[in-house]
Amino acid sequence: MANILDYLDWRGDVPLSVDPFNEVDNLVLSELSYVNFPEIPDAGEPLSLSEASEIYFQKTPFEQFDLESSEGKKMLVMKKIIGNARFGGIRLYRYVNELDKEETIQFSAVTFLLDDGSAYAAFRGTDHSFTGWKESLDISYTSETEGQRKAIDYLNRLSDLSGYSLRVGGHSKGGNYAVYGSAFCDPEVQNRIAAVYSNDGPGFHDSVITSEEYRRILPRVVSIIPDASVIGRLLLNASVPIVVKTTAVGVMQHDAFTWCVKRNRFERTGISGMGEFLDKSINDWTGHLDDGRRESLIESIFTLLEGTGKENFRDLKMEKMKTLRSIMAGLNDLPEDKRQEIIQMVRQLVSSGRQTAFAEFSQFVEKVKAERNSRTSESSMSGAEKK
Repeated sequence: MANILDYLDWRGDVPLSVDPFNEVDNLVLSELSYVNFPEIPDAGEPLSLSEASEIYFQKTPFEQFDLESSEGKKMLVMKKIIGNARFGGIRLYRYVNELDKEETIQFSAVTFLLDDGSAYAAFRGTDHSFTGWKESLDISYTSETEGQRKAIDYLNRLSDLSGYSLRVGGHSKGGNYAVYGSAFCDPEVQNRIAAVYSNDGPGFHDSVITSEEYRRILPRVVSIIPDASVIGRLLLNASVPIVVKTTAVGVMQHDAFTWCVKRNRFERTGISGMGEFLDKSINDWTGHLDDGRRESLIESIFTLLEGTGKENFRDLKMEKMKTLRSIMAGLNDLPEDKRQEIIQMVRQLVSSGRQTAFAEFSQFVEKVKAERNSRTSESSMSGAEKK
């Protein structure tokens, strides 16, 4: 099965003037936005991708990356793009990268100026930091996060690109920022937005979904999710998604490098049984929690994680047993009400999954019975006709 890396091999020599910008191009640029580019002055001249990559690889040689890792694959995207006919002329504009643990902000965005006279504003998704993941979860209980406010401000500052048509997009949390920023940015910027891409991005608080601003941008939103999406089906989302085939299972489908590409589009499919199961389980579980309880739980969970002395999930993974001991010790140190809240959360999640599985099995049994009864009825009728 081919992915976006194969796509760059196939289509790298086809300029945008011959084959216009498409949904796969959107994902390529969304993944490219994860690269920590050299600093570009906010009002400075655009920097060519070839210049940016040269600076980057001088500090960290390409040979040091594990090309099977997520980070390595993103480096490979940049390497394949440099000098090709489709994206080789890309210039980078207004790259920003902020991480503020105290304010719970992990925000990064860059605008790619393309050869076809368009611009693609890409918002980076969640990184490995606890801050980034906490901010992503904050979306579940608040109508607007600090990162979402920054997304609005970022797009408003692109008003100086008046000669460019504009596309906006991102992967994971970046997809959420793309839609939110596009919905609430200034009208003169919004009017130039041709499309907004959310690549397995989470949904929104109900106050956003029902707003006039969200409804206004909705016809231009292109939501793309894998067949067993978890992240892309969290919270509320009014757009009808494009469902794509992947080579992964379950939560691992969030990795966009597992999405299947055929020519210049993603291979379509429907929501899988596992996808429906996960969606029902999570929705049933979150249905027990109001905004206040969600906030309290998230705060408690990240208090435990920060108590390990680590800064991100990558470091946690390297010392699994030590991390587990630290978390268990931290759980015992929490106030009784917070400890019981976390324990109850785990119980409810397990219970929701069990209930959903039972319901799915019951529906399957009823379906089998109905089909068997139908066949028996048809057989009886056929026998009567023969007599």
